[in-house]
Order: sequence, then C-alpha cells, then structure tokens
Amino acid sequence: AVNGASASSIQIDTATRSISGSVKCKLFCGSTAGGGTTIYFYAVFGQPFTAHSTWSGTALTPGDTSGQGAASGAYGAFDTTKNRTVLVRGSISYVIVANAKLNLETDLPDSIATPAGFNGIVSADSTTWNLWLSRIEVTGGTTQELESFYSAMYHALLFPSTCSDVNGQYM
Repeated sequence: AVNGASASSIQIDTATRSISGSVKCKLFCGSTAGGGTTIYFYAVFGQPFTAHSTWSGTALTPGDTSGQGAASGAYGAFDTTKNRTVLVRGSISYVIVANAKLNLETDLPDSIATPAGFNGIVSADSTTWNLWLSRIEVTGGTTQELESFYSAMYHALLFPSTCSDVNGQYM
C-alpha cells in the first residue's frame, strides 16, 4: 500500500498454485487515517511452486503458507528450466477473498491461462487502444509533450472503473 497498511494477511495454497489475502490501506479511496479500505486479492500461477515463503513484518518464514501483520507478504519460486514463462492471473475485490476468486474465474478463466490466451488478450487490448487512438489526430508539440498527452489519454481511459464484484456486491 503506497500510503501504508495497518493490517494485512497472506495465504499460499500449493495445491491450487494460488496466493490470496488482504491489505487494509491507510488513506485510500477517500478513507481517513482512522478508517481505511481493505482490498482482497487472489492470484493463480501457471506453474507449481518449487519453493515458497511468507513474511510478517521483518520475519521471513521459509516454507510457511500464511502470514499476517501490518506488513506481510509471500513469494514463490518456479522451475523455469523447461519453460521460462510463468503466467499469473490476478484479481481484487473490496468485499472478500472469495469474491476476488470469483472475479478471476469469471473475467480470466482457466481457458485463457495459456501463452496463446495471454497473447489473445494482448492483441485485443492493442486493437482497443488503436481504436481509441484512431479517434484523434495530434500534431505539433515536442516529443515530450506528445508522450505526456498520450500518457494522460491512457490514464483518462482507465476510468471510470467498475468497483463492484461480478456477483454485484460492493464494499
């Protein structure tokens, strides 16, 4: 959390190749220092973990599958000798980890968790971006000004964003 966290939790499930958890962020989305917003996440990896660990605060616990505290996290290692690409799909929810998992399964199903599926998403996104770019014509300005313009346009197109879960729940 950019502005700090007051609580977090992390869980590794080696059977499902997933990492999930939550972080209670300070000063996020209009929250105040006394409140905070909790963001839940769920991520699935395309290869099994060959090693994993969690940490809580400054304490690293090799081989552990859970952690919690003001700052906690996890890492996973993978055997990339045969396949150097490790695909990961991730999703968030403002309600609960189960909704983050449901969002992932709905929006990014297992069927696209392949290099071909990933390349298809990249291609579709490129097509969408080019459709937006074809609506405008920009001339003049320095290279830096053009980069600034296109960066601002990109950020403007990121929002509005849907913050409810696929099941309709919202924080």
